[in-house]
Amino acid sequence: MHYEEALKFLKTNTTTQQDESTEVIFKMAADTTPGNLDPFLLKDREKELEGTNAAIEGMPQEFTMPDFSNLEIATGAALQMRASMGSPNNDLSQGVTTENYTVQGEYGDIPVRVYHHKSQNELAPALIFYHGGGFVGGTPDVVENFCKGITEKLPAVVINVDYHLAPEFPAPAAPKDCFSVLNWVVENSAKLRVDANKIGVSGDSAGGTLAAAVSYMDREAKTNYVGFQALLYPSLTLIDGDNDKYQWDITKFGAQEATLPLVAPGIIGMNSSGLLLRTAYVRDENPASPIYSPLSAPDKSIYPPTLLVSAEFDALRPFAAVFAKQLIASGVKTKAIVYQGMCHAFIDKYGIFPQAEDAADEVVQMMKEIFE
Repeated sequence: MHYEEALKFLKTNTTTQQDESTEVIFKMAADTTPGNLDPFLLKDREKELEGTNAAIEGMPQEFTMPDFSNLEIATGAALQMRASMGSPNNDLSQGVTTENYTVQGEYGDIPVRVYHHKSQNELAPALIFYHGGGFVGGTPDVVENFCKGITEKLPAVVINVDYHLAPEFPAPAAPKDCFSVLNWVVENSAKLRVDANKIGVSGDSAGGTLAAAVSYMDREAKTNYVGFQALLYPSLTLIDGDNDKYQWDITKFGAQEATLPLVAPGIIGMNSSGLLLRTAYVRDENPASPIYSPLSAPDKSIYPPTLLVSAEFDALRPFAAVFAKQLIASGVKTKAIVYQGMCHAFIDKYGIFPQAEDAADEVVQMMKEIFE
């Protein structure tokens, strides 16, 4: 099936199911079968695996997890992770302009890219976007086309933030950078052609955590600038107790026998990353703080209306369902979506995986509902 046909199919092929006793909207593209990878992802994954069989066969059968409590070991691993990140994607926009700015932050300059629709003449809603990368990697480049898509579709002013990364800049650098950009957008709303009463925050993976952190910091500061958050497969806790309580056994994801080897390494690896991130990123900060572990926020009603997007074969999926349940119970307008046949970080393939563009459409739709 062609890309446009698959995207159109996603819009209508939805079911409501239960994840962690939470009503979640499941979206499945055409030609995807339960428990298997989406054909677009499968094709991409098979291409990535070409030529790796010999390397896998030569690996030792026993593997000892490094001591990630050691800062030097955790730092080295974090930098290795950074080097492996990034993915090419496609620019589907036609009417978007880009301006570069520098925001002054506590830890130095914070570069931001600001996207406008070329025909924008009036103040428009804004979405501040924080890229993923485990707090140690990732760049604005990877999410640029996703951001430009939202700019054109709404239209909106989208701000793509190049915050400081660990291990060179451990916590609280990243959340403070991200909050500084929120304040900068409000202070410069006229110049940026932003309606300061219609500001949302968003991010993928670690960026989703940072978006939730900014929402929390905004409420704690009683500025109340953030009216919406879109959290795309966010990391919601760095606490071992939460991981023990909420993470799923690999079999619960429902992967078919042929699919399991393709999805298990990513799920298992993410489930075991907590200590590495606490050492390389959180350092001396309290990992239970809501700016690092949003599940720890004692009062979930402080959060703005929320869109939670997950992937079927993503270790973070059950945590998103739990967070959605808590938000709903606290009276927060919440929409939770799971894309079937998908794995973590699928928006990195914007314009290649139709689910990535559909997720952008979901962000646009909820922003319209909240702000118009």
